[in-house]
Amino acid sequence: MKFLLKGTIILLAAITLSSCFGYYKINYDKDDRDIVSCPTRAKPGQLVTVETVSVTDADLYCYLDGVELKPTSEGIYQFTMPEKDVEIKVVVISNGLA
Repeated sequence: MKFLLKGTIILLAAITLSSCFGYYKINYDKDDRDIVSCPTRAKPGQLVTVETVSVTDADLYCYLDGVELKPTSEGIYQFTMPEKDVEIKVVVISNGLA
């Protein structure tokens, strides 16, 4: 009986871990209200979409590992997931128009 229990636990652990293989983390501040949606992980080569808030009285910049991303449309940024963990950072700077 113990052998069956141990075997089941090992099998479940292997299945759980195998679903994580091949994915890399997308790190960002989960409390950042400027990011509307962003996945937490992706496979290399996958197109990742980050949605931010739209601002009219400031300039919004989105960075991937310190490199500025250009928006594909208002509030939408996309990049191809590399073979490593990445970090997204959004910076809003007042442009004095408010």
